Order: sequence, then structure tokens, then C-alpha cells
Amino acid sequence: MKNEKLRVFTVATGVTFVRLLLVPVIMSCLYYAQWRWAAVLFVVTGVTDYLDGFIARRYNQVTTFGAFFDALTDKILMVGIWGMLLTVHFPLYLPVYPLWFLLGKELLIVFGVVWLWLLRRLVTIQPAVTWKMTGVIAMGVTGWAMLAAGFDFVFLPASLWVAAGCAILGLIGYARQFIELISDGRP
Repeated sequence: MKNEKLRVFTVATGVTFVRLLLVPVIMSCLYYAQWRWAAVLFVVTGVTDYLDGFIARRYNQVTTFGAFFDALTDKILMVGIWGMLLTVHFPLYLPVYPLWFLLGKELLIVFGVVWLWLLRRLVTIQPAVTWKMTGVIAMGVTGWAMLAAGFDFVFLPASLWVAAGCAILGLIGYARQFIELISDGRP
């Protein structure tokens, strides 16, 4: 069973890889003002995010690599999208500060994991359900902004502030776990 956890390629990680391949396509769509395509592909990434987890659990394909790869792909996706939304002329008014909070949270988590890795602390971050929900809210608001731009839906810019507030709450939870990991006395 231990070897099962070390497997790299499974159907679930293949689905995650497809999501990773969609990141530069979505970023290109944002760059070239193809809001509808960006929105549709972002929704597809959400479906693949659910699907890879479902496949992994349902068909006993949960692996250490798969969990890491899934989380890393989520970070790459959101950092890429929020970075593009900060740099392209988006057709809707989006307050800049909440986007910086959302981007900063993801980057801080990535830097924290890299720091732990440099300290030779190979750990798996186990986000609490509430932390995961803050990410779901942030992704949902981001997706809604892109759908609103592409399909002329109503979008409330204040919802980005709600997502940023959720991101800060999630970051506090991650920070607590990070502090526990670096202060546990291991070399």
C-alpha cells in the first residue's frame, strides 16, 4: 500500500494535468480579451478540479504526488488569473486591492511550502474545511467576474472584497499550521 501512495501517474493526476494545460490558454484568452472563452475554460477547470478528486477517492487513486500536484495546479491557476486581471484592461470595474490580497495569499502559501521544503520538512498541508471554503469563495467570485464580462451578467465589485476577506481568514489558518510545523522541534 505504501507504493500506492508514491505512484505519480493515475487517471486522477491526468485530469489534473489537463487543468494545468488550460492555465496558459485561459491566460491567453484574458490577454487577448476573449472573456467568454476565458470564463468557459475557467468553469472547465473547476469541473476538472472536482473530477480529479472524485476519481482519486472513488477509484482508490489518492497519492501523495496527486494531492501535491492538485494543490500546486490550483495555485498556478489562480495566481495566473489574478495576475492577468491586474495587468489587462478588464471590461468591468474590479477593485485592485482585493485582487492583490487574493494574489498575495496564494503566493505566501507557495513561499511557505517552499521554505518548509528547504528546511527539509516534507509535509502535506491539510487545509481545514473552512480554509478550503475561503478558496472556493475566491474562485467562485473570480469565475463570476469572468462570466459577467463574457456574458454581460451583473457583477458586484464589492464581492471581491468579500473574497479577499475570506482569503485573509484562510491565510490565518494556514499561518497557524505553518507556525506549528516550523516550531515542532524537528531538525
